Amino acid sequence: MPKPAEPHASPLVEHRRYRPQPDGHQHDFHQLLFGLAGATELEIDGHVYRVDDHTGLIVPAGSHHEFLGLDGNLQLVADFPARSVALPARLMARPRTFPLDGAFGSRVRALA
Repeated sequence: MPKPAEPHASPLVEHRRYRPQPDGHQHDFHQLLFGLAGATELEIDGHVYRVDDHTGLIVPAGSHHEFLGLDGNLQLVADFPARSVALPARLMARPRTFPLDGAFGSRVRALA
């Protein structure tokens, strides 16, 4: 999987589908997952998070995560260097979900 290398580099943004078989890894860059279709379940630090067309997820750099794609899933994924100036460190400090609703959700779907 490609990864950004420089703190000031542009994020890598692409569509991804995750397989229906469990898999896992960790990487040295932050990820923002925006659910577009179906769902993907991720386990990070003993907590299970679900990404679907109403929910996104922050995956901090260095976090080992297990994942499983469900229901013909499709995500818009943005990989950011761990020291990216585009994202405040406190925002990326821990995994968390965020809603993809209203104007924000519409904007994500339009960009996808």
